[in-house]
Amino acid sequence: MPAACGRRSSDPPSGANLKFVQGERDRIRDLDEPARSEAIARAAGALRDGRLVVFPTETVYGVAARADLSPGVDRLRGVMLQPEQPLALHASGPEDALAGIELHTPVARRLAATLLPGPVTLLLAQSAEQLEARRAALRVARGVIDDGSEAAVRLPDHDIARALLDAAGGPVVATALGATRFAAGTGETASLSPDWTTGQGEVLDDGPCRFAMPSTRVRIGADGRLEVSPEGPLSEGDVLARLEIRVLFACTGNTCRSPMAEALARSIATEREPNGVTFRFESAGVAAGEGVPASAGAFEAALERGLDLSDHRSRRVTRRMVELADAVYTMTPSHAQAIMTMLPTAAHKIEPLDPRGLIADPIGQPVEVYAQTLEELEPLIRARLKELEP
Repeated sequence: MPAACGRRSSDPPSGANLKFVQGERDRIRDLDEPARSEAIARAAGALRDGRLVVFPTETVYGVAARADLSPGVDRLRGVMLQPEQPLALHASGPEDALAGIELHTPVARRLAATLLPGPVTLLLAQSAEQLEARRAALRVARGVIDDGSEAAVRLPDHDIARALLDAAGGPVVATALGATRFAAGTGETASLSPDWTTGQGEVLDDGPCRFAMPSTRVRIGADGRLEVSPEGPLSEGDVLARLEIRVLFACTGNTCRSPMAEALARSIATEREPNGVTFRFESAGVAAGEGVPASAGAFEAALERGLDLSDHRSRRVTRRMVELADAVYTMTPSHAQAIMTMLPTAAHKIEPLDPRGLIADPIGQPVEVYAQTLEELEPLIRARLKELEP
């Protein structure tokens, strides 16, 4: 029988990371499109009827109920091993997940933007008034989607899960299958127990979970302080890395314009008030040689502005650089087009630094022209960094 989720020896013996035995069901991903859509619609109908659905995510299998229907919530609480535990609102998109949520700090805004969708549960501090307004908007009873001080939000990075949540017709809460009495056994031998019957609801079997462990719980206080659970696919270091905004400047040879832009951006960023979010700046060229120092004109003009290019060495733009960057700013539209051709999926974050046109190449010109280029770059970079602030 195919299995869904393995278990690490360091995990608690809760059955949260379990193997899910298929039985006679077909894996939903193996069905043709009409049959797959029918299965998802049938599961969504069960949720609307106040019944439960076992469904896959990228972390573990979950048991879901409609949060605004008391029969479903009561059924879910009735099968949980720890029914007093708060439930996370599960949603198919960021707007639904964060509906009614106040993201108080740059840290909260940045992590919501970079961690969702993903294998995380965000625990977001909210005022009592904000939580009351959210419950009213979603028509959810007190104590279902929050504990009175924070809201739990989950946006799975799993197409079947998100299709189910999108079709559910209302807010959905869920808990890990291993945290319910439907988990038979633990660890490597756990499966869906015989207690589950067709009367309980539906099962969507998608085979092995990608991560095979519970989601990482990331608690964000109203002051931006973080607490990251030691369990889960993302480590504390992974989460903290999302607080760094990476900016790549690109020109042709990476000896004049882009290294000056990189150095200038780094200097401008030092003027920011610390807010928990940082910047990292890099530069490269679409036709650069490797290891060439900054041009003499760029070096001298930068030095006059208190910028040091002595350690700069040119490098060519790579797909990996573009993938890692939050934004790629080029000196001309043709540079942007060249990088988009290299990696079309990143087109949304690649654009000329100057939206009105190009920044001319000063190569071979007197140092005064390089100084003029720096003057041209400064307001453009300031505007772009302001756009990127969370």
